[in-house]
Amino acid sequence: QAAGVQLGIGHERRFEPAVQRLREMCRNGELGTPLVFEGNFSQDKFLGLPADNWRLSAADAPVGPLSATGIHMVDLAIAVLGRPVEVWARLGAHATTFANGDTLTITLGFENGRTAMVTAILTTPFAGRVMVLGSEAWMEIRDRNHPELPRGWDVTTARRGTEPECTFFPPHPSVRENIEAFARAAAGEAAYPVSYGEMLHNVEAFEAITRSAQSGRVERVGDSL
Repeated sequence: QAAGVQLGIGHERRFEPAVQRLREMCRNGELGTPLVFEGNFSQDKFLGLPADNWRLSAADAPVGPLSATGIHMVDLAIAVLGRPVEVWARLGAHATTFANGDTLTITLGFENGRTAMVTAILTTPFAGRVMVLGSEAWMEIRDRNHPELPRGWDVTTARRGTEPECTFFPPHPSVRENIEAFARAAAGEAAYPVSYGEMLHNVEAFEAITRSAQSGRVERVGDSL
C-alpha cells in the first residue's frame, strides 16, 4: 500500500458464477443468517508425483493438503464469514507415505461466532463441494469435475417450506477472470474484488492452520504476524 503497488491473490474460485451467486445470497439475506460453511476439495493427482516433488515435502509444504487444495476452501469461508480468529486442524498420512500428510480436516472459528469446516484429501478420487447453511435456507455447489478440466457445477438451493431447486452452471474461465481483474486494478481502471484485509486473513489462516496441524491444539489466527 505504501508503494502504491496492487496486490492480487490466486483464489480463482471466488470468480466462479455459482460461488458469486452463493455470496450474493449470503449478502442479501436469501439464506437468512449464514451459520455454517462446509467445504471439501479432494483429489488423487499427487499419487503419481515423484517422492522428491516439492508438493510432497514436509519442509516446502508442511501441510500438503492445505497448499494443494484446502486453502481455496479456507478463502471461500473467509469470503462468506469474514475474519477467522481460531483454528483446530488435524493432519495425517493414512493411505500414503506422503511426508506432509494426505488427509486434512480444519475447523475455523470466526469473530462473529460462526464456524467453517473444511476437508482436503490427497488420495481419493476428485470431490469438490461448497455449502453454506443459513437460518432460512441452504445452498450447495458441487463440482462436476476437477478444475483442470471443468464441466460446470450442480447447485442445489433449499428454502424453508419449498422443494429443493437444482440448477446447472456451465464452465467458466475463472482463472482468466481473476488475472484480468488484477490487470485492470494494476492499471487503475477498477478496484480488485478481493480486499487487502481478506488477503491478509488468508495468510494468517494458512500460518495458523500449519501451527495447529503440527501442535494438535487450537491456535489463534494472526498470532504469528
